Amino acid sequence: TTPVVNGTGILTSFAQPTGLASNTTYYIFVRSDCGAGIYSTWAGPVSFTTTCGAFPVPLLENFTTFLPSVCWFNRTGGDLTTGPTSLTGSGWVADGFANAGTTGAVRNEIFTTGANDWFISPTLTIPTTGYELKFDAAATQFASVNSPTNAWEADDTIEVLVSTTGLTNWTPLFTYNDVNQPSNAGSPNIIDLDAYSGQNIRIAFRAVEGATNGAADIDFSIDNFQIRLTPTCVEPLNLVYSSVTTSSANISWDPTTPSPTTGYEYFVSTSNTVPVTAGTATTSTFAALSGLLPNTTYYVFVRSDCSAGDFSSWTGPISFYTGYCLPSSTGTASYVNNFSTTGGSQNISNLASGFTAGGYLNASSQFVEGYATSSFNFNSDIVGGTVGFSIWIDWNNDLVFNNATEKVYNTTAYSNGPFSGTITIPVGTALGNYRMRIATDFNSSNPSNPCAAPTRAEFEDYTVSVIAQPACVPPSASASGVTDVTANINWASVPSAILGYEYVLDNVATDPVGSGTATMAITYPASGLNQLTTYYFHIRSVCSVGTYSTWNTTSFTTLTTPPVNDNCASATALTVGATFSSNITDGNNAGATSGSEGVPATCFGYSGGDIWYSALVPASGTLTIETGNSTLGATGLDTVFTIYTGTCGALTQINCDDDGAATGSYSLKALTGLTPGSTLLIRVYQYGNNSTGGFGISAYDASLSAASFDTSSFVAYPNPVKDVLNLSYKTAISNVKVINLLGQEVLNTKANSNDVQVNMSALTAGAYIVNITVEDTVHTIKVIKE
Repeated sequence: TTPVVNGTGILTSFAQPTGLASNTTYYIFVRSDCGAGIYSTWAGPVSFTTTCGAFPVPLLENFTTFLPSVCWFNRTGGDLTTGPTSLTGSGWVADGFANAGTTGAVRNEIFTTGANDWFISPTLTIPTTGYELKFDAAATQFASVNSPTNAWEADDTIEVLVSTTGLTNWTPLFTYNDVNQPSNAGSPNIIDLDAYSGQNIRIAFRAVEGATNGAADIDFSIDNFQIRLTPTCVEPLNLVYSSVTTSSANISWDPTTPSPTTGYEYFVSTSNTVPVTAGTATTSTFAALSGLLPNTTYYVFVRSDCSAGDFSSWTGPISFYTGYCLPSSTGTASYVNNFSTTGGSQNISNLASGFTAGGYLNASSQFVEGYATSSFNFNSDIVGGTVGFSIWIDWNNDLVFNNATEKVYNTTAYSNGPFSGTITIPVGTALGNYRMRIATDFNSSNPSNPCAAPTRAEFEDYTVSVIAQPACVPPSASASGVTDVTANINWASVPSAILGYEYVLDNVATDPVGSGTATMAITYPASGLNQLTTYYFHIRSVCSVGTYSTWNTTSFTTLTTPPVNDNCASATALTVGATFSSNITDGNNAGATSGSEGVPATCFGYSGGDIWYSALVPASGTLTIETGNSTLGATGLDTVFTIYTGTCGALTQINCDDDGAATGSYSLKALTGLTPGSTLLIRVYQYGNNSTGGFGISAYDASLSAASFDTSSFVAYPNPVKDVLNLSYKTAISNVKVINLLGQEVLNTKANSNDVQVNMSALTAGAYIVNITVEDTVHTIKVIKE
């Protein structure tokens, strides 16, 4: 803003301000002083920003914004000696800590092979001994608050590094890896910095994804970065819980160093607010909590008591849920029905506002020890979405439905029934009666709490009986290796099946009437199937003449038949034209499988489902590959393609593109410096391989435009051709190549004449691409050989 007070008077035409703050933008104004209070107008402002100096400590950064300032760096590449080699990076991003929310922390997804991402602090001055680095870290499954589903690969790490030379020569302070990870809820980490007393340092978090590309997909979060003086009373770390029941739980934490003089205090609450009152004193590093309420979330804090009112800060909270409520004998819980007898069915009604129901849930009352299958059928006319349900059985009769060991079935979301599932009895379960609970959950794909209301129907006190295994046990079959026309059916050998088995493969879900095909094998290779068809494989044991088990049925659905160009060796040849629209070839990735050429070296999003094309490079040595809408009206497929030279099985990737086209999520890549007459192979796939559809693809170059080749002066006959193809042009034709639809050159005729005859009599019947070279122009036509 233009000044309203006098500035600093000087007699020179320059000035050198001092005492400025680092990383700060300043604005400069100047005016002439003509004496006697007469001034010119202010000139300016001009502005400048001071560079990043060393930050003083203590320092606390909660990552309210990302990056917190220009003094923090997000970079990639390099190693511990060189430091990062790229000035920009996108591996570290803003997110909620441990995926709770979307802001307030920084996160790196450990997923992409070859990642090398740095998140670097400003320069920090450590004035003396007694300072430490403290931060919180969490590792969760990608886009989830849960623990990682798949283990870290052994060559994936998050390194905590320090440098005293700016951005080079980094020293590891701590490493997270496959044997050392923080919890999914978050774990604090404290690192002593006495070795760096009197020095300027930077701290970096480096995410490294090695060459192994397994199934791990992990979100690693960092928050509450601080350089602080080590407190006189150190807070406990690694507060955890265990052995949770409906009324009790155990908590524990690591002892501090040095040990607190008096001990510790823990605080248990149903609120996650930091305590303002004292907790329960203890000299132990664990506590057994009792008298808890069922169906309740509790929060636990712990702190050190170093005597004389000297307490550490609270660690926590951690939270746990006390499990499932006890069975109700009065039916007072929301949407609970108590069954007085086993078996039968129960109508569901008036579940919640906005829902209607007229379905039923029916369960058999007897499970059979050893092979025990029980069919659960659900039918519904629910308004408003899909339905899921879970089943628990109290195998140890402790009146607690343990989610980890006693949830025997959990559906994903499904639409209106019927639905059937199989329950297996744990080994060693005694014969007898057990309580079962079934919870149906509307608009949810993962029912987990049968006490929740109101959009849930609960079934309590449903008794199931475990009975002895029958004399003739049915085998349990499963399908694998399913294609569009084949499937492999396997089953485990059943000792009581003395005379083997009988099977029926049909399209009917109900048990067969009459006998099946006899076999002594424990596998059946099904063939000659129809694509996109559901089949049912029924099998039973033959234990003696005339003695059979019940039928056991498994089902599978065949896949879509792969496209003709599903593999590199069967690539479809593109007719090269002058523009995209000159020769569009229609394609579709429905049924496409993963090829044998390995994962593309660049352009991510490959999850299989590729189809292949080939294109001949024109005399110009330039060629553009592009995908777009098909001529059949298909639009919008998110394509990626990679381009290769070489032959199938020995390809060299030379380029790729994801969303380079001007239209939608299509791909485009303009190539130069190619070898004229060489063949390119193009692999096309849908990003993520999670949708299918049609698209158009074209290979083109402007050198093949009509301005360069006068089509009105060109004659090619006959077409279709039986023996000899006659070609005629106003100027000399220098060369003619004939290429099959696999991109293979089958004829090459040198010529220097206006009239050329090409003998195609030895070729097999089918379609061919003919490239006619006139000076520097290649004209392409399609010819049918009879």
